[in-house]
Amino acid sequence: MNPDSQQLPPFLTRENLKFGNNAKLELQVVSQANATVVLDVVYVNREGMSKFKHTTSSAGAQSTSVFLLSDIPIAVSVVDSLGSFAQGDCYVTVRLLLNGEVVFETCSGFVYKAKSISYPVNNTNDAIPGRGRIRLITGTDPIAGDEISELVPANRIWHLLTLNFNLVTSGTAGNRQTAVYVGIGSGGAMAIAGTATQAASLTRVYTIGKYGGLATQTFNNRILLNMPSDLYIPSGNTFDTSTLNLDSADQFSVIRFLVEEFYV
Repeated sequence: MNPDSQQLPPFLTRENLKFGNNAKLELQVVSQANATVVLDVVYVNREGMSKFKHTTSSAGAQSTSVFLLSDIPIAVSVVDSLGSFAQGDCYVTVRLLLNGEVVFETCSGFVYKAKSISYPVNNTNDAIPGRGRIRLITGTDPIAGDEISELVPANRIWHLLTLNFNLVTSGTAGNRQTAVYVGIGSGGAMAIAGTATQAASLTRVYTIGKYGGLATQTFNNRILLNMPSDLYIPSGNTFDTSTLNLDSADQFSVIRFLVEEFYV
């Protein structure tokens, strides 16, 4: 069978288009990643094979490359040849442009050392299907007497798995009671709280997780707080503690998050 007679990808050619050689064909590669890395974009048409280089940006910012093509591709792959990424570190979309307009999205998905993306689309799955990047994140260290406040970075969504922090209370009398507010600013959209208190001159580790029903909120110098089973927090939202009877000499530690991170 003559491939030029076929009307559907991957065997579409310029001869199938009435405007033929007058059309400008380009391949657009768009990525979001957590580091600046060079990816290989391998392209095959009936004239042969070409390899382009696409450089990602860090901090989840979009990076776009556009490559001029001599003909409609038979096959395209984006490959992490350097083995720099793990699942969830880098998301890539590849589009076919015709005279500057997107006419076909060839492939998209996570690109990392164990997996490329390709067109025509195949049955390749992620190492952990449907999941993002698992990250352990350490926040900033508040000064004495200050509450914790941490911001979800731009271009991200955090699926919160667990978080913890320490509170060391001064000798000033009074029971402290700490809640974590998730949302825009202190007193945000949702409170993670319990009834446990912390007296003066004590060190407690606050651990927030998906516990279901808690038999007790205090255990071995820990205070356990329950959170919803699925909590997704978009960029621009904050995690803020709010503590009843907080003393100016009380000291919070850094907050530590375990999150599943997605790019937006």
